[in-house]
Amino acid sequence: MPSVEFLVSDTDSVAEAMKVASEADLAICIVGYDHADEGEYVVPALQQDPVLCKLFPPAVTPKELEMLALLQGKPAGADKSMETALEDEALITAVVGKNPRRVVSIVAAGAVIMEPWESKISAILMSWYGGSEGGHSLADILLGNVDVSGRLPFYIPRDEAHLPFFDRETTSIRYDRWFGQHLLDKLGVDAAFPFGSGLSYTKFAVSEILVESIRGEGPLSKPSLEDYILV
Repeated sequence: MPSVEFLVSDTDSVAEAMKVASEADLAICIVGYDHADEGEYVVPALQQDPVLCKLFPPAVTPKELEMLALLQGKPAGADKSMETALEDEALITAVVGKNPRRVVSIVAAGAVIMEPWESKISAILMSWYGGSEGGHSLADILLGNVDVSGRLPFYIPRDEAHLPFFDRETTSIRYDRWFGQHLLDKLGVDAAFPFGSGLSYTKFAVSEILVESIRGEGPLSKPSLEDYILV
């Protein structure tokens, strides 16, 4: 779209975000996690294991030294909360006050609790980790080149208390049936976004569904799934 001008603010500065949002017709906030927030978790005891430490390749460059310090330091995601980071929440709140059309794109691998700001946003996109083509995909969706066809493969709770107990250090735990929708039903609470949530640029309606038996009409017959057809 050659007539569209994009104003990009690649910064965590709330003041800069407010300035850009006030000058645009539509404000898009891209927030979420990275490898340091929800990378592969390593039990701290293993990080101090001399045998394991010897497996790390020699670190020479500043980038390699930084990565080695990360691996030998606090485990990735060790203190991770499922809520948006405070700086992300501040960014979203600032943009809300400067632009009536606001979209939030969340970069994450799993559920993110959005309760503090969800009701103030025009649209929320769960962008996952889009890789090198993630920007193009986001643009195609926002410009309407493709439909927003994705649906949540899990539910997103309103509060972390609505999730099963989780201990990163445990070696054994039993949940029985109390997880997922079973746990929400037991607690008597609704999910912020239930399993299968997702909107589209169009509307769908199903009506006048009729189920007819096309075989196995005898009194002793036991129809199988293939004996039915939706008309």
